[in-house]
Amino acid sequence: YCLYRTSGYDIVKGEFLPPYGGGVVPDMVFEWEMSIFATNKVGRALDYDTCCTVSVTNVVDGLCKGNPDGDMTAQEGSYFLSAYIAPISTYHPVWSFSEKARGQHAEMTDDQHYLYYFRIRTQTNNLGQVTNALYGKIYGHLNGTFTYYLNPTPKERNVEFDPKRNILGAPDGIRSFMP
Repeated sequence: YCLYRTSGYDIVKGEFLPPYGGGVVPDMVFEWEMSIFATNKVGRALDYDTCCTVSVTNVVDGLCKGNPDGDMTAQEGSYFLSAYIAPISTYHPVWSFSEKARGQHAEMTDDQHYLYYFRIRTQTNNLGQVTNALYGKIYGHLNGTFTYYLNPTPKERNVEFDPKRNILGAPDGIRSFMP
């Protein structure tokens, strides 16, 4: 993780924005912060607060939690974790995850959720109705390593993996990401 850094990420291009990559549109922004209050003899943090904030730059874009069927190991439930269609609404522009550690005791706000849907590059009419958007899904933890799929067809909420239509160019049609 890159503490004290804000990184914009272009989901369509699959790249960070400069100076870390060749992305153009900051669809998501990742911000990491850490306050250290005590360290051990070698400088490792003992008492600290961390925060990871994931936000979108377009106010009508966002992320929402999905209800996974099974688990990430495919040991329980269906191997296919998500619904085929992304939700129409319930997208939120900001998600924050924090940890407060004091010695051996730590409290986290991260519930370890691992299925999210997203809507980016959303356009609306004068009534606030969505007229255009790109939809996708994320498997993994927003403040860690995850894999995402973006449907390249505007306003199409189908989020099944389709390697022939994924615009990211990865051989399996998906893109892994570690902020």
